[in-house]
Amino acid sequence: MWTFEIARSAMRSTWQSRSLWAFGILLAGGWGSGRSGGRDASAIGDLRGGALFLAVAGAAALVATVVALHVVSEAAVVESIRRTTAGDRMAGAEAWRLGVRKFWTVLVLKVLALGGLFLVAGLLSVPVVGALSGVLPLWGAMAFSVAATVAATPWLLSGYFMYIYAIRISVVESVGAREAILRAWHYLPGRVLESVRLLILAFIGQLAGSLCILATIAPGVASWYVALRWSGSTSLALSVGVAVSALPAVAAVGAIGTYRSAVWTLGFLESRAEERE
Repeated sequence: MWTFEIARSAMRSTWQSRSLWAFGILLAGGWGSGRSGGRDASAIGDLRGGALFLAVAGAAALVATVVALHVVSEAAVVESIRRTTAGDRMAGAEAWRLGVRKFWTVLVLKVLALGGLFLVAGLLSVPVVGALSGVLPLWGAMAFSVAATVAATPWLLSGYFMYIYAIRISVVESVGAREAILRAWHYLPGRVLESVRLLILAFIGQLAGSLCILATIAPGVASWYVALRWSGSTSLALSVGVAVSALPAVAAVGAIGTYRSAVWTLGFLESRAEERE
């Protein structure tokens, strides 16, 4: 596999498939997580009865919607990249319909991957819990945790690679979750180093995209300053600054998600093509 050719093809596919950036926005953050500060916690503490129920239900509905859109976007981007590579263009509506059709398969694969990650994290945290409860000495627990983490890293990477390839197999080869996992299990041996290279390419793209997002802050700050001097209104100046920075930042996030998916999809397609030769 020509690693740099994969990177160039991924960048080309990302640029040619700008309509996918809306899906890429939902891929860039993965499952995602949220944080709330002390003010939010105190606000929740002030809610009573029905208001608390509505707040919890609304938050749960929002999380469920974001997760559902993320799952649909995963399959949509994979198939769109495959079509683009074959010289065919896939409309956004068609990509959406395919993502909906593959929703349950991709969701099962993601839930299994997340469950496996939680299981490993739980096992690795056992020595820490033992140290905190006084059963184990702190130094012994820390030494064991570090050693166990190092020993588990190859297995975690292999599990992650299987998850990545199982999703692409389920979409590209139109199979269910169980069959996709079995095929990924047989596909991965002999391709670990190749997968590490793809992981590095995806990380470099993520890093470059993050730097681009940071770069969007400068024009926003400049616009805020000009608007503040011109209008004297802090709220108006802040709105202008956010508006100027938001559009390129959102575009960069979408490009990151699309590029990252393209790297893995193109790498998988290249390997499958080599198998058939």
